[in-house]
This record gives sequence, C-alpha cells and structure tokens, in this order.
Amino acid sequence: TILKMGPRPNAQGMSFGDILPEELESEMKQMAIISMGTEISELDVLNIKQLAEQVVNISEYRAQLFDYLKNRMAAIAPNLTMIVGELVGARLI
Repeated sequence: TILKMGPRPNAQGMSFGDILPEELESEMKQMAIISMGTEISELDVLNIKQLAEQVVNISEYRAQLFDYLKNRMAAIAPNLTMIVGELVGARLI
C-alpha cells in the first residue's frame, strides 16, 4: 500500500480496492485519519518506497524460485516429492 499511497495524507483520496479487501481499506483510511504520528520527509518516503519495491521484487523472485524447484523436483524425484514435498525433498537431495 505504501507504494500506491505515499505519505499518510494521501490515504483519504485514494482507492485501494485493487490491492486490499474493502474492510481493510476502510480500516486503514480510518487509522490514517486518527494517527498522531509525526509527518515524514519526502526523502524518508522515497527511501520507504524503495525498500517496499525491494520487498515486492524479492517476494516475486521467491515465488519464481519455488515454481522452478517444484518443476525440477517433479522431474528429478517425483516419488520423493510426493512423500515429503518439494522443499524437504530438495534438502534431502
């Protein structure tokens, strides 16, 4: 959400329906209104956004690695994969 929203005051006018469930979206907007935290600088927002982008990229990379591992384990050791799963099977090998 930080990648889409930016600083806290932007939360009111934005729609997060494409990334959050409706009840969580309304709760987040309410918290942004009543939050008593200090405002952060534009430099801090930039750094937070960069960190959030890195987290998203690492998460996507992890999903790609898991798909690769799943495919390789199914090809190399299908019986072992069925018994203990992809991750444990890969560690055993």
